[in-house]
Amino acid sequence: MARSIVEIMQELENDKEFLALKATKDEEFNRLEQMFAQDEVDMVEELNNAGFDVCSVWDFVNLDNNYYKAKDILFNHLEIKHHPRILEGIARALAVPEFGDDDRLWATLIKMYVNTLPDSEIEISEERGLQQGIATALSVLTTPSRLEALKNLLKENPNRDGTEFFEERIAELSS
Repeated sequence: MARSIVEIMQELENDKEFLALKATKDEEFNRLEQMFAQDEVDMVEELNNAGFDVCSVWDFVNLDNNYYKAKDILFNHLEIKHHPRILEGIARALAVPEFGDDDRLWATLIKMYVNTLPDSEIEISEERGLQQGIATALSVLTTPSRLEALKNLLKENPNRDGTEFFEERIAELSS
């Protein structure tokens, strides 16, 4: 007879090995959360002073509200040393079609993409994801006038993270 979820949860609450593993995972999660918060404290303060009520750059990701005024702060922090996870959040936050005409942003993201290691070459799991985040932003920011540049980037970097986003955007703009 199958056990219910309640029974499984009760069993886990009494499993010392499971509880020790959970405590270790919770400690690691809290350590990373504190490290990331410390890393972005200045940027969050700048954003809050500019009128954006955020706790993290990740609060902007997939946000429907207009945050055009945050673009310069976010862009400036692309060029400041941050943990890769914070840089990924910044890149994803800048993945807004209205920012597609910004040549400096485009050039900075291209340079970052080329200079960032793919996840397969990064040993520390919490440092992975940056190249894909940049690819997401580049795909969203690709305008018809940047199509050839995106095609060249894909041709020169066919085995990097996020190339599927490039392929989708190229197909979309080519049809």
